[in-house]
Amino acid sequence: MKPLFGIAIALAALLSCSPRVAADFQPPKTLTVGLDDNYAPFSFRPEHGEVQGIMRDLWDLWSKRTGVTIRYEAIPRSRRLAALDAHAVDVVGYLMGSDSRNESYLMAPVPPVEIDVVIFFDRAISGIAGVESLEGFTIGVMGNGSCSEFLHAHRIDRLKVYPDWESLFTAVARHEVDVFCSGRAAGIRRLYRMNLQSQFKLSPPLYTTPAAWAVRKEDTALRDFIAAGFALIRPDERAAIEERWIGQPVESLWDNPALRFLAWMLLAAAIGAALLFTWNASLRRQVAVKTMGLATSERRYRELVEAVPVGIFESDAAGGNTYSNGVWVAMTGLSRTQSLGDGWLAAVHPEDRAGMLARWRAAIAAEQRYRSEHRLCRLDGTEIWVMVEAVPRFDARGAFSGYIGSLSDVTERRRHEEERRRLEAQGQESKKLEALGQFAGGVAHDFNNFLGAILGYAQFIVEDSAEQPQLQSAGRYAQRILTAGRRGRALVEQILTFTRRTKMTRRRFHLSELLGEIEELMFASALGSVEFRCENADPDAVVEADRDQLGQVLLNLCINAQDALRGRPGSVTVRIRRTALPVETAVKLAPAIRGEPRGESIRVWTDGDGTARAVAGSFDPALPHVSMSVTDTGFGMDATLLEQAFTPFFTTKEKGHGTGLGLAVVRGIVLAHGAALLAQSREGEGTTIEIVLPRIAIAIPRAEPMPVAAAARPRRRILLVDDDADFCDMMHLLLERLGFEVVPYTSAKEALADFREMPATWDALISDQNMPEMSGLELLAAVKALRPDLPCLICSAFSESLTDAALREAGALALIRKPVDKDLLLATLERALGAGVDRHARA
Repeated sequence: MKPLFGIAIALAALLSCSPRVAADFQPPKTLTVGLDDNYAPFSFRPEHGEVQGIMRDLWDLWSKRTGVTIRYEAIPRSRRLAALDAHAVDVVGYLMGSDSRNESYLMAPVPPVEIDVVIFFDRAISGIAGVESLEGFTIGVMGNGSCSEFLHAHRIDRLKVYPDWESLFTAVARHEVDVFCSGRAAGIRRLYRMNLQSQFKLSPPLYTTPAAWAVRKEDTALRDFIAAGFALIRPDERAAIEERWIGQPVESLWDNPALRFLAWMLLAAAIGAALLFTWNASLRRQVAVKTMGLATSERRYRELVEAVPVGIFESDAAGGNTYSNGVWVAMTGLSRTQSLGDGWLAAVHPEDRAGMLARWRAAIAAEQRYRSEHRLCRLDGTEIWVMVEAVPRFDARGAFSGYIGSLSDVTERRRHEEERRRLEAQGQESKKLEALGQFAGGVAHDFNNFLGAILGYAQFIVEDSAEQPQLQSAGRYAQRILTAGRRGRALVEQILTFTRRTKMTRRRFHLSELLGEIEELMFASALGSVEFRCENADPDAVVEADRDQLGQVLLNLCINAQDALRGRPGSVTVRIRRTALPVETAVKLAPAIRGEPRGESIRVWTDGDGTARAVAGSFDPALPHVSMSVTDTGFGMDATLLEQAFTPFFTTKEKGHGTGLGLAVVRGIVLAHGAALLAQSREGEGTTIEIVLPRIAIAIPRAEPMPVAAAARPRRRILLVDDDADFCDMMHLLLERLGFEVVPYTSAKEALADFREMPATWDALISDQNMPEMSGLELLAAVKALRPDLPCLICSAFSESLTDAALREAGALALIRKPVDKDLLLATLERALGAGVDRHARA
C-alpha cells in the first residue's frame, strides 16, 4: 500500500501545481480506452486474446502512475471516433493527428509515440535513399492515409493502393510489390512475422508523424488529467516498451557494413572538393524542392482564390490594394491594374466613400478586423450593395503587413430587408389608421350633434342680425363661430375620409363643374397677394367618381398651394387637360384594376436637374385620361420632404395651423378611385400635384340649377325625432323658420306611440339613426307599416350601418348628414314632399 500511497501523493501534487488541471476536477475511478485492433506493434488484438502493443503497455504504466483502473476496448480503426462520439469509450488511446481531428477533438498536447514513416524495398533494388529517388517505381500504400498524401504532394503518383495492411503485406509476400510505404516499427514487425526481414531494406525516414490519444471536445479537464499522468512516465520507460515490441530492425541501407565502408572510402577520397560539391548539390536540390513546393502551394492558392464565388482582395499595411481576384473585378467593374493602390476607391459610391474610408483607416490604425456594408458604383452606372470583411495579416516577426478580405454582393438581401421594413411600416400605419378610424367613427356622431347645434344657432344669429342693426356686433361674432365650426366639420370629414369610414358614391359628371365651384370659392377666400388662375383645356371631360370626394381633393390641393406661398406674392393655377403619361412615369405606377386600390406606396426619385418627383396609384395606358393639377410658385420641396408630405399628420406649418391630413386625404381618395397621383417639386420654384383619371368617352347632359317655386309653400307638418336635446331644439327652430310645422321628440318610442294614434296627420318624418331605444331605421320600418307612403328622411352624424341598400330597404328617401346644411335640407324636403302633395290633397 505504501507505493500506491506515494503515487497518489505525487499525482495530487502534480495536479495541484499544474495550471492546466482544474482545481475542482475529480479523477475517474475507471477509464474506458479504445485501441486499434489491427496495427501492430502499437495496438492489436491476437485471435481470442486481449488488445496488446506499445500503446497498451503505455496505458498500463499510466494506470499504475495515476491509480485509475482502465477497461480496454479493441475497436476497428474506422469505428474508433464513432465510439468516442457515442460515449462508448472515454478516450481513443491511439490516433494519428490531422487538421480536421484537431478541430473536432481534444488531442494529446504531447503525443506519447512518434512514428517514423519509411520506404521498404527489395534487397535487389539499390539507390532508394529518399522521396526524390522514388521516381519510376510503383509503390504500395494502404488506403488514403498520410503516406499516399505525402507522396502525391511530392508528385509521386505511381501508387498501388490496398484497402488494409493485411492486403498490402499479402501482396509483398507474393512479390507483387517490391517497394512499399509503412511506419518503420509496424513494417519491421510484420516482415518478421512473415519471415521476410532479410529480403527488404529500408530508407531513412520520409517524415515523422505523431500518434496521440484524443478525448471529446468538452472533456478539457479529463484531457489535462490524462496528460498529467503521461508526464509521470520517464523517457527510459517509454524506450524500454518500444524496444520490447519493435525488436531487431530490418537491415537498413545505411547500416550495411560494406556500404558504410565504401561511403567512408569515397568520402576520404573526395575530401575537400568532393565534400563541397556534395553539399552544394544537396543545397541546390533542397532549394529546388522548396521552390517547387512553394510554387505548387502558390498555384493552388491562386486557383482556390479564383474559384470561390466571392470577391477576394489583399492589401498592404497602408491599405493599398495589391491583389484582386476575378469575382472582385467583375463586381467592381475595375480592372486589376485600375484597382491597385488606392484605385479601388473609385468603385465606392460617392455618398458612402467618406464614411467607408474612415472606418477602413481606423481598422488599419488599430490592426483589427474590418467589416462594412456600403454601395459600389460600377463604371456602367449600376449600383450594388456589398459586404466587405477583412482580417489583418502579420509577418514572421509579428509585424502588421496588411489585410486579406472578401467582397460579397448583398444587394438582394438588402432589397428583401427594405421590403420587409416597408411592409412592417405599412402594417403599423394600417393599425394606426384602423385605430384612428374606430375613434373617428365613435366620436363623429356625438361631435357632429354638438357641432350641428352650434352651427345652427350661430346661423340664426347671423340671419337675425342682418335684419336688426342692434345685433350687428353679435352677428360678427356668430360669423366667427360659423367659420370655426365649419373648419371643425371639415376636419371630421377629412378624418372619416382618410380612414375610409365614409362610403364612396360614383357617378358621371363634368370636371368643369368642380372647376367652377372651386374658382368661385378660391376667388372669394384667396389672399390679396395670391393670384388664382383656372385653365380648362378639356371642358367636355367626363369622369366617373365620387363628386364630393373629388371636390374635397381639389379644395385640399388649392388650400395647400396657397399655404405653400407662406404669405408672399405668388400664384396658384388649377388646370384641366387631356394627358398621356410618359412611359418612364407610367411604368412606375401599378396596373389599373377597377375597384381595387393599387400602388399604395409612394415612389420618389430625383431627376438629374434636381426636380423631385413622386408617383402613387395605378394607370391603364390603354384608356384615355384627363388630368386635374394644382401648381403653386412657392418654395418647393426636396425628395425627402415630398415623400413625407403625403404621410398622415405630417405638416410644416406652425402649431395650430394645420392637421397634416390634407395631402394624406388626397392620396387616400385618389387610391380609392384607382387613379394616379403625380407630384413634382423643385426647391425655390414651386410644386405641381396632378390627379390622373380615366376619361369617359360618353357625353352626358350638364347639371342645371334646380328651379325654386315662387308660390308660397303650403305649411306641412313634420315629425322630428332625435335623442340629442340640443340638436333636436335647433332642428325644431330651423324647420319652423323654413315654414314647417314641427313636433319634436327626443324619445323614439314616444314618437311612435303618438304617430300610431293619428298617422294621417303627418306629412314627413325626420329621424336620427343612433338612438338608445330604437334606431332610426327601426323607427322607419314601424312607421312605414302604418303609412307606407309617408316621406321619411334619416338625419345622422355618422353610422357605418347606413348603406344605400339599408336605406332603400327601410324606405328612406334620403340621408341628411350632420351638421345640417340649411339649403340642402330645404331642397331635400321639397323633393320629398313633392311626392306627398297629391296624398295630402286627397286627404
